[in-house]
Amino acid sequence: MFLRRQRQLENESSISMIANEPSPYDPIKYTDAPDWQLTNCCSDEEIIFLSLMFGYLLANFFLWNTALLKPMKLIAVFVHEMSHATACWITGGKVLGIEVFGNEGGVTKYQGGVRGCIIPAGYLGCSFWGAVFVTLSGDRTAS
Repeated sequence: MFLRRQRQLENESSISMIANEPSPYDPIKYTDAPDWQLTNCCSDEEIIFLSLMFGYLLANFFLWNTALLKPMKLIAVFVHEMSHATACWITGGKVLGIEVFGNEGGVTKYQGGVRGCIIPAGYLGCSFWGAVFVTLSGDRTAS
């Protein structure tokens, strides 16, 4: 495989030398100064997307520990704990209670069930529901 590719490169470079064209594998081509103008970088849609993503990350950074995002974080904790409970029910266990605390923690108390399925179910359930909401977002481009 390696020798075949090397021969192909040699043939391509010899053909381009005959035609007096620069080889696509010419090292001089890759040592040019970087294009800091980014002339071939982004379309308008990509610039809008990157700007909105940067704004979203900036808003999250400044609003993360405020009362504005607290309800959403508590809902995420509830979905996490409910996923544990669902896995418990599916594997034949009994859920004794679900508690969600104000410090964004929670616990699901259960008896029975398959512990190896119940423990990772919190993270898997949150990932599953996140994928469902993205898929149902209404627009193929948005999802």
